Amino acid sequence: MAVASDGRGGQTVAVTAGNYLGDPNITPSAGGFIPLSPRELGVVQGHSLRVSFFVEAAPGSDVDLVNVGVFQRGIGQNGWELHEFPPQNEPIIVTVTPPQCEAEYGFFGVWPSAIGEPGVLHLNRIHVEILEPLDCGERS
Repeated sequence: MAVASDGRGGQTVAVTAGNYLGDPNITPSAGGFIPLSPRELGVVQGHSLRVSFFVEAAPGSDVDLVNVGVFQRGIGQNGWELHEFPPQNEPIIVTVTPPQCEAEYGFFGVWPSAIGEPGVLHLNRIHVEILEPLDCGERS
């Protein structure tokens, strides 16, 4: 990941994948991951979340699809979702209900996907909305 110009006078995060998602030879992962701080975890844990990813293909990149994911305790590699890029300034929205109330960790992931070769995408913004609380009476 690197900070780049978004072409509109602002900045974006350029995410490059040198391998394909699911490649058994990847150690560690090659996508972009944004972790939650302990303070942020304390705010979101025990709730369903609606996460909006504002992404676009980088100019000159062959990327045509993007994997996005929200990962917390109990949500592993099966948390990835493959999407086409939305129209400009529109988000990809993911709603997630963690299977466990206590969030030991949390992060958001993006992974560019191109047919034929890896590529680059621009991650402009992530917006997190806290939804209803989980029923944590019997869960941990």
